[in-house]
Amino acid sequence: LSTSQVLAQAHKVKAKPLEELLPPYSSDYSDRFEKKKAERFPPS
Repeated sequence: LSTSQVLAQAHKVKAKPLEELLPPYSSDYSDRFEKKKAERFPPS
């Protein structure tokens, strides 16, 4: 596959909700992964 084909396929894929991406043991810390709240942390 060419780079443009890979990018086109990736564009079609819907982003999964945060709850599906995080493992259950980290559910207490899910607010740290939200984009708006994570912006207040300094860049690493």
